[in-house]
Amino acid sequence: MKIKDLQIIRANRFVYCKIFTDNGLVGLGESGAWGFLEASAAVLKTFREYLIGKDPLQIEHHWQYLYRFSHFRGAAIMGAVSAVDIALWDIKGKYFNVPVWQLLSGQCRNKVRVYAHISGRTVEEQIEHCLKAKEEGFTALGHINPFLDEPSSFPYTDGSSSMLYTGCSWQGYGFMSGAAQAAGTGTCHCIVR
Repeated sequence: MKIKDLQIIRANRFVYCKIFTDNGLVGLGESGAWGFLEASAAVLKTFREYLIGKDPLQIEHHWQYLYRFSHFRGAAIMGAVSAVDIALWDIKGKYFNVPVWQLLSGQCRNKVRVYAHISGRTVEEQIEHCLKAKEEGFTALGHINPFLDEPSSFPYTDGSSSMLYTGCSWQGYGFMSGAAQAAGTGTCHCIVR
């Protein structure tokens, strides 16, 4: 089995790589470099040249090569390495007809609690997303940012970090109060970072 192609997929604030094999298996992996999507996609394009024709089951070998072939690393490169790594594990699980967790030493929990990633540009949008996530069955709400998110079309400058030094804005206090009310008592938890 050989890698036939690597396709880069841009979707909103995410970059995925889809790796195709000559026997029809396809693996999907996500880049974790959400702040540097264009750069991570460009790295994946470079990685594509190396990966075509290689055995997708030699995951550790490919990871080491992609990580060490250059002197420079960082978020964009590591995000691309991550996307390839995940896609190759996806292929390996399909090849052996087992879930990936079985390949990675087996099960260690019967269930895992996950949180809904809350975003929004206004206090009202974030509270609306809290309520929607709770209706969908989430019992934890995460990435709750009392300083609000900037749209992805805005270039990064200082973002909200200066607010950490100047104190919370009235919006931050209003949102945290609204998020706590949206979560309710005892059934849903807010994760603030």
